[in-house]
Amino acid sequence: MLLEQKIKIKLHGKGINHYLDKGYDISTYFCNIHNKYKVKRGTELYVNVKDLPLNSEKKVQYKCDICGGIYNIQYKGYITNCANKDMCKKCYYQLLQDQSKEETPNYNPNLEAELRKRRNYDGKIINWRKQVFIRDDYTCWKCGKKGGYKNAHHINPYHKNKELRYDVNNGITLCKECHIEYHSKYKKSNCNKETLKEFIMRIK
Repeated sequence: MLLEQKIKIKLHGKGINHYLDKGYDISTYFCNIHNKYKVKRGTELYVNVKDLPLNSEKKVQYKCDICGGIYNIQYKGYITNCANKDMCKKCYYQLLQDQSKEETPNYNPNLEAELRKRRNYDGKIINWRKQVFIRDDYTCWKCGKKGGYKNAHHINPYHKNKELRYDVNNGITLCKECHIEYHSKYKKSNCNKETLKEFIMRIK
């Protein structure tokens, strides 16, 4: 997510009217030669990050919703990068790998292609993952490792429990290693709340 922050900018050209329209108090003078309002050369202003123009190249900070790390990116890059806006590059590419048949430990060949596509790119499931990570403070339930790449795991399987798919209480955070370990130990037919409870010993 984009972090709340104040960005220092230098006012010039079209930017003056942009920030005046946003309600910023800017000292201007009327230039008779150019017949428009101007500011003194070198005038600086601190603005809210969300008030930057969409094409701004100013560096801003965002927090990765997967690992919790803080990263810098050009504001226009953040705005236009719809696919992985709130993920760092490492976590985004890892997510793409984990969605492939070879790399995904919970791959289910019986899951319809359309359902899998909806699950991977569904805004609700992305928000669900985010809420699970925030609640667990980006910490693995099994080993206690904080930060790094994480999986939001459904306690009651996604494809068998439609009514619980977006229930935050039906999710826990596991690191990549523990997630793979669980699915290696308990095959698809055995993935449920009871085997997860046995694996973690923390679920009531």
